[in-house]
Amino acid sequence: TPPNVVWGMSVFFPGDRKLSEFLPEEPGLSEWLAAFAVEPVAVIVHRDNPVDNLSRQEIERIYINNVLSWPDGMAITIYDLATSDPLRYDFSYKVLDRTPARIAEQWAHLKITNQAKNPPLTIKSEALIIRRVSRQKGAIGYVSLGLVKDNKDVKIVHTLR
Repeated sequence: TPPNVVWGMSVFFPGDRKLSEFLPEEPGLSEWLAAFAVEPVAVIVHRDNPVDNLSRQEIERIYINNVLSWPDGMAITIYDLATSDPLRYDFSYKVLDRTPARIAEQWAHLKITNQAKNPPLTIKSEALIIRRVSRQKGAIGYVSLGLVKDNKDVKIVHTLR
């Protein structure tokens, strides 16, 4: 393990600083975090969603409460894995540039101050995210690419490597 990282504990970054701001100070941390990513992460939507492709920045805007509906006006339902899930850590790091703990803290603040317009729904497994996204036209979630590569019920709109 890299210096200053304790296995089994969340890494907390004070204020509104991004995770990448700390990486240069921790040699080997970036490689260590990348080791959690066993395979690419697929960002998925319902097969009938009019969106075919999303950039990393567009996904970020959805997951941080800046975009609430799809281009056709349909409301977005955001699905997220538990903060302890390694795939969520990988997604949070690559898309939001923050730890899951920090993101959860930010959402809690938004909820307390009544500013959370469309908070993500935490789902306990990738299989449940796939099931929910396949049944809800406005849904978005992320799962391991291998789980949805040949799934006709969902559409992959971005792959994180």
